[in-house]
Amino acid sequence: MFSKRSPVETSRLLGWLTLLMPQLFLPFSFVAQAQQMPSLDLPLWTNDKNQSYRQDLCERYRTYSENGESIEFALEGLQLHTAAITGNFFILDNKGALNQEYPGLGARLLDQLAERGRYTWRNSFAAYGEPGENRTYTQLLLWSTEYYDVSADWWTETLARLRLGLAFPHGWYDASYILVGAEQEHEEHQINLWGWTQPFEAPVWGSIAATIVLSGVIYQALEFIGCPKRHQDERKHETLGNDIFLSALLFSQHFQFAPRTPASRIFAASMALWALLISSAYTANLASFFVIQNTPNVPVASIDDAIRLHMPLCVLATTAPAIYVEQTFPKAILIHKHDEIDLYNALNKGECALVVTTRASFIQYEKEQVTNADCRLTWVGRTIHVARAGFATKADSGKHCTSLIADVLNLHLIEMEGDGTINALWKEHLTRTSDQDCSALHKQSAGTTSPRNSIQEMAGLFILHLMLTGVAIVVAVFDKFWINHKEKEHRRRITLAAAAASTDQSTTDMKGRLDDGDKKNRESVSRNNDEDPSYSANNESFSSNLDARLSRLGPGFGLLRGGGLDDRPNKRRAATNIEYQLAELQLRNEQLEMKMDQRHDAMQKALGDITELLKRGKETAP
Repeated sequence: MFSKRSPVETSRLLGWLTLLMPQLFLPFSFVAQAQQMPSLDLPLWTNDKNQSYRQDLCERYRTYSENGESIEFALEGLQLHTAAITGNFFILDNKGALNQEYPGLGARLLDQLAERGRYTWRNSFAAYGEPGENRTYTQLLLWSTEYYDVSADWWTETLARLRLGLAFPHGWYDASYILVGAEQEHEEHQINLWGWTQPFEAPVWGSIAATIVLSGVIYQALEFIGCPKRHQDERKHETLGNDIFLSALLFSQHFQFAPRTPASRIFAASMALWALLISSAYTANLASFFVIQNTPNVPVASIDDAIRLHMPLCVLATTAPAIYVEQTFPKAILIHKHDEIDLYNALNKGECALVVTTRASFIQYEKEQVTNADCRLTWVGRTIHVARAGFATKADSGKHCTSLIADVLNLHLIEMEGDGTINALWKEHLTRTSDQDCSALHKQSAGTTSPRNSIQEMAGLFILHLMLTGVAIVVAVFDKFWINHKEKEHRRRITLAAAAASTDQSTTDMKGRLDDGDKKNRESVSRNNDEDPSYSANNESFSSNLDARLSRLGPGFGLLRGGGLDDRPNKRRAATNIEYQLAELQLRNEQLEMKMDQRHDAMQKALGDITELLKRGKETAP
């Protein structure tokens, strides 16, 4: 039970508590501040091993080894002494403390690892910068792992460093070596009058122009061959210019041809197909050029190309990429820089043609205004060497058993990569540190082929049009010969019909004249017999001779031997009359042949005039 206090005693107690409260919570405020400030102040490059902050973990190592327990929590309760290399991944404020808003990707990774491993690091870390002159990053790595439990930065795992007794937990940084170049300046204030010609190469444009002109000429020729009389009153040079204009207009998908022959129809269809495919390819490539503003000015696909072209390469001095290039490509022209920002600025200023850096570094600095203000940075060619980077420790399993730290970190880093934590932290880092967005102006790398179509790629369209043009010409020639053949056959039939009609009329007239002559001969013989009885007797021998001559002339003249000639007294006169009739018949036949030839020519001319009048009537008909 609580004793009952007076109001005076209660007020005195509250006063004492008010005085004591700040004193009670003051140590906690110092601890909170100390967790953000580097608490380990070992001078850089000291040689005093007695000042080392590397802890002895052999007892922990033996405990977990003997008990066969998982090493997941082997560092539980430990204050991990960490050497943090300041920069983009460890961000300090103006007071030298970790940035409260965002301390950097390295600090966020250490926080996640400490939470999973149940240890701390923020109240036991030191911050160091660049290695300085006459020092290398490998020397800084060796020193920091010798005097601290872990060195926190993106240390690239290399064979040389492994031989020096260093251990590298699972890497969280893509340290693959790549080439980075700066594209040409985009002249935004200049008008490109010939930008519309970019989708095709010059030989393609020349082939298109030649095809347009030749197509107009061929179309006119096919029309004149297939239907010459229709165009006989037209001026060829005027129609040729019009056909070439229509051929050029077809390139813009406006079909204005009016073919009237099979050959010209085939050719017009071929021309339309060719124009469709050409214009489609042009439209597609022109659209791609609106998106892809420029092409890189570094025509290399690998570091070998850059070395062969004697291009100067900027590298970050004493880093793993720089050492790799120096040892693997001794002929490379290298320019050493001591800061990553200076590295990219040298590229932008033209001091070097390319930069040898890591993929993660390029991804980060591509999104920063200080290094990529005009969005010119681009990844060039293929990856030089695949590598990973991350934290590092001393490979020690006997003296201080520091390898236990590497094993625990390795376990948790692999777990964090599997569950997406590392990827999420990378996205957070890029979001917080990026101040440049070049996504709308992404350009092709130097290893990408140009989207312009070459003459080899477009040759198929021209060959297709050429083949169909050949088919149209063959059809035109065949059609021309076929029409001529049909016209000749038609004229021959008309001539034969007219000749047959004329021959029938001439035969009828001749038969009538022969009948009249026979009648007159009979009347003459009858008159002579009546007037001179001796005429019959005197001409009996002539009559027999006449019968023989008529028999030799043929059976058709047998009719002349009967009737009134049995008692003809004047057979000589009759024979003479028959011979005269035969001569007259032969002459008339010759005259008939001449008239038939004249009529044939006249009828042929009249037939042509009638045909032309009929065709003109069809053309003018509504």
